[in-house]
This record gives sequence, C-alpha cells and structure tokens, in this order.
Amino acid sequence: MGAPGAKQGILHSIRSRLGFSSLIDKRYDGQVRPRDPITLTVSTHESKPWTQYAKVKYELERRTELWNLSIANGPASVILDAYEHACFTNGWKIESDDENLAEAITKRIQKMHAELEIRKMFSDGLRFGYGIAERGQTQAIIPRLTLVTRCARQFDVVQNSRGFNVAVRQYNSQGKAIIELPIEKAVVLMPIVTSEGMGKSLLEQCYGPLIWWDKVNTSSADAIYRHGYPVFDIQVQGPDGKLAPIDVMTGAEAVTTDLNPNSELITNALTQIKELNAGGVPNVSAYGEWVLQQICASSGVPEELFGLGRGNTGLLAASKWAIFYDKIASIQHTLEPQLDDQVVDVIAVEEGGAPGDAHWSFNNPNPENDNLKADYCKKLLDLNPMDPIVDSAWIRDQLGIKLPEIEIIDPLGPDYDPLLQEVRNGQPGKARSFQ
Repeated sequence: MGAPGAKQGILHSIRSRLGFSSLIDKRYDGQVRPRDPITLTVSTHESKPWTQYAKVKYELERRTELWNLSIANGPASVILDAYEHACFTNGWKIESDDENLAEAITKRIQKMHAELEIRKMFSDGLRFGYGIAERGQTQAIIPRLTLVTRCARQFDVVQNSRGFNVAVRQYNSQGKAIIELPIEKAVVLMPIVTSEGMGKSLLEQCYGPLIWWDKVNTSSADAIYRHGYPVFDIQVQGPDGKLAPIDVMTGAEAVTTDLNPNSELITNALTQIKELNAGGVPNVSAYGEWVLQQICASSGVPEELFGLGRGNTGLLAASKWAIFYDKIASIQHTLEPQLDDQVVDVIAVEEGGAPGDAHWSFNNPNPENDNLKADYCKKLLDLNPMDPIVDSAWIRDQLGIKLPEIEIIDPLGPDYDPLLQEVRNGQPGKARSFQ
C-alpha cells in the first residue's frame, strides 16, 4: 500500500489523461466571468470518472447523430434553413446615441464577416443547443477582434456551481478533452434557452417525427418499387377439378414467364389468370402527410413550407405564418443581448466607446408588421387632423425612420444671393441697377 498522497496523485494523473474532472475550481463559484484561465481540480470523494466518461461519450455520439440528421434528412435541413433565413433575411442594425460609433461598429462587423460566423453559430445552436466561436485577434498593428466558428458537435459548455458559463471544452472522438477555452476567449450563442441556463436543441425536440419520416419514406419507396412490377396469379385445373399434371403446370409456367398486361393468351375454362397488384400501394400519401404534420407540430414551422395546406382560403395559412414570425422575433430578442455582451461591446471598446454604448438590433422578420404599424399611425392622425394626438417625432420613432439632415445655408456665406433668395421666398425681386 502506498502513501495516500501518492495514491491521490496517481488518480489525478489518470483522470487528467482521460480528460475529465469532477469540480471546477471554487474561485469561479463567486463570480460571473473569470478573468484568468480556468483551472480544474479533482475530488476523490465526489468524482465519478467512468460515469462522466460514459456521459461524454453519449453526448458526443448523440450530437454526431443530430449532425448527420441535419445533413441527410430533407425536412431537418428545411427546418434549419427556414429559421436561419427568417431570422437574418430582413437584416439587422447597430443602434447607438452616437451615430459615428454605430457606423464604425457596423463597418467593422461587415469587414470581419461577423454575420456569416453568427449564422453558423445560429445553425449549430438549433442543432445542438448552442453555437461556439473562438475569439481571435487580427495580425495588424492594432489587433482587432475576429471570430472563428468551431463545430459545436465536439464542444461542451462548462458551468460552475452557480450556473454561470465559465469555459468551453473540446473533446476528440474518443471522449478525451483536448482543448479548453475560458469564456472570455469564446462566443457562445443559444437561440433557445432553458431554465437551466443551457441551450435547447430544436432538432432534439422534433427528433422522433424526423426519424419517422425516414422510415415512412424508405418503406413507401420499397413498397412502390415492389408493386411497380406486375404480379400474376395463374391457376390451372386438371380434369374433373383435380390438380393438373406436372407436365401441364410446367408448360403453363414456361408460357407465362414473360407475361405482362399486353400479353395475349388463348386458354380454356380450366385456366384463370389474375393480376394481384393492379391497385398499387394504398394510403402512401396519407402516411407521408401524417408524418409531415407531426414534424411541423414539433418544430413550429408552418405546414405550407412542406406543401401542405388546410382550408379553402389563405387566412389560416397567413395566421400560421404570423405565429412563426412571432416565434422568430422571440428568438431574435434572445440573441440580441448575447451578441451585445460578446461581440458589440468588444468592438465598441476597440472603436473608442464603452460597453453598453451600442446595441445589436434585428429588423422585424415579418414585413406585414410594418404595414400594420403604418396603418395604425395613420388612424391615430386621422382621429383629429386639426389637433393630432401624436406628433411626427413619435411616428418616426415607431417606424424607425430617422429625421433627414437638412442643409442650412448661412445667409452671410459666399453662396448667398439676395435676389435668388427673394425669388425663393415668393417675392418679386428687383433687378440691380447698372453702375
């Protein structure tokens, strides 16, 4: 038996090589954002290394399965594309009281192609619950922020006992931790957040119906393929209703080997030929529509996205699309503070501002909302045209319209012409006398 310290040292070495730990350093429990690299400690009493290892392996295999599902499953790809396009198609803007700062941040985001990286993280967030990017620095005289997206399939988010994210950890295919980044060096986006502080996978939510789609699709294709070829039942009776002799059966088989619906045969009353699969495969479309309905119900996308429709008018379809756009707007509101804390504030400091001076804001995903808002403002103005209850500044704020800049000419400036100014003011003007 060795010394207790040596025994714990061996256990620490084994667990470090396997890439798992039981407890995060206690110094991270009392702060939201650690300011130095995270360190991991091991407790011989609370650690369950093999249980943790099995959990990591399971999570990696599960995320790999979700990744393959998003690539090979048609409805899964359509769902991810629908959410991404609806969230980003109408664009975004940087809002700030300092217009110069907002313009500088917008140019930086466009120059570093941050929207592309954010879109990748958004798609991974729908797949695995969170998307991850590494914060880098450009190789310039003045280092600037840059984003490098990492595949979240191989990463796990580490939390302390208070539920705050403190690091991201990357595993290899064997479940061993190979890289660990403090949260300050990573960007983590969670489009759908749960009460536990972690992201929720949209594909996990509709995993069952997506698998049903694969099964129904494959089985229906196999059935249609089998029933695509004619199958005949040939009955040959012998004299007095007895079985036909072997030579008669063999001859009938030779004659009907290449039998098809266009074949012409001369038979007697003792021979009957029936086509078995003339009706094809029944209820194929019903099975497919049922599975698609389950996929739409679990994913939240309208049925019309998959070619399905209900009712004789478009009112029901319009209401379903409105609900979908409202869900997209809710996801956008969830993403905006995450982007402010992890991207916009960093760029604002680099551009001479301070954290909180600028904010990321998505445009309205539903174009109809702008039309409804404009009609609402018009009705408010029409209530009392002589004494409107709202002013133009309020309407511009509601519609997101900035006041246009008006160029003011100095009357005493070099371009001032008194005669031209009188004509503009509606006065007749007087010609100058010749000297």
